[in-house]
Amino acid sequence: MGKSGSSKITYGICVCGNVKMSGKRRCAACSRSYQAFVQPSRDQRAREGKCPRCANGFLIPGGKGKKCETCYLKDTADRHLKDRSRWQELKALFESRPFDPYTGIPLYLGKNTELDHIIPVSVGGTEDLENLQWLHEHVNQLKSNYPVDEFLRHLDVLVSARTEFLKQSALLLTLEGPVF
Repeated sequence: MGKSGSSKITYGICVCGNVKMSGKRRCAACSRSYQAFVQPSRDQRAREGKCPRCANGFLIPGGKGKKCETCYLKDTADRHLKDRSRWQELKALFESRPFDPYTGIPLYLGKNTELDHIIPVSVGGTEDLENLQWLHEHVNQLKSNYPVDEFLRHLDVLVSARTEFLKQSALLLTLEGPVF
């Protein structure tokens, strides 16, 4: 990185004695060996419809990734809360409101859901559970980086414009009659 913000890479020692980057479990050579050892059993579990990662759960039918609900929640907890062990908190958050709060669309974990920051991190929001909500994936994409109040204002403008367009279209059809 440049002068404004430097990212320092640190190194550690793998169990085999080779150098590894900090934050990694294994060196590159051990990672390749591990994948070669683990991948066939993961492939077999996937063929059986089981989660290839934990083998305990079954794949989410129609899910985006090849994992069970628990692994999906653990990965999401790791990404957002920086702690895989907090996955049950995300499950409880989902179960408290299994529908999109803006549209009422039913949510299905791992299929159409994304975890949203109510106040985006980029504008001062936190990774705390209180600042997270489950949204439909398309709603979350629309919400983007907007705080809730600004997002709702944008929705109001969009709905008003669409309503006005439909009124004008209906008026034109009434005045001109159907065009065949």
